[in-house]
Amino acid sequence: MVYNFSVQLFIFDVNQPINSYSMKFTSFGNKLLCCFILFVSLSSFSNPFKVDNPFWEGEIHLSDGTVKKGYVEVIKHEKQAKVSFKSTLKASEEKIDRKTIETVYLVSPNGKKYIYEKAAPTNTLTGSKTYGSSMLALVLGRNSFATLYVTSENYVVDSKTNEIILYYKYNAATDFMLTRYYVKKKGDSYAGLIYGTGHLGGVKKGVESRLSDAPNLVKRVNAGEFGSNDLPKILELYMEETEGK
Repeated sequence: MVYNFSVQLFIFDVNQPINSYSMKFTSFGNKLLCCFILFVSLSSFSNPFKVDNPFWEGEIHLSDGTVKKGYVEVIKHEKQAKVSFKSTLKASEEKIDRKTIETVYLVSPNGKKYIYEKAAPTNTLTGSKTYGSSMLALVLGRNSFATLYVTSENYVVDSKTNEIILYYKYNAATDFMLTRYYVKKKGDSYAGLIYGTGHLGGVKKGVESRLSDAPNLVKRVNAGEFGSNDLPKILELYMEETEGK
């Protein structure tokens, strides 16, 4: 059986402007902008989401300081080799190597803002060792101390809502579905894995290891007040407790 799995993102509200972005994007604060919705469809019906992501107004900031303003095809995968860009919707398409990109800013037709950033991920809940090349991770939240990221097999645009969701298909007999959540702290060169859906043992180990800068939160998680189903609240509380560190 083929399983369809999708997650509507919980993205933190905005606080302070990112001055380098002409479209007045703002950095993420510690308030939830929209609720977290998780649903699983155990069926082999066709994918209700767009196969090809649309081009949205945005900017690509490259490692050499170049800024490309125009329209960017919504990124489909954290390690997508090339990102498609057009100076106007009618212009010819340019392919930009992911490894040369630092940040991608996007605005959906309904005005919602998204940020993808280059990040070097760990594949374990402890330590700082990174694996493979950097990824373009979707920003969930940011305060003065840390940035939260999420990745999945695909970033897909819901054709009905014009919102980015996390989506993947997998064969239950062979594959393991996984959406990963990371934190990158001030001064760190890596994004540490906090939790991946399907991880045995729940969220406690990742919280103890990666979110130890918020001791009150760790204590509440260890006491059983919050579990893996409460991840949006856990991350919100982490943002609140570490603000200003």
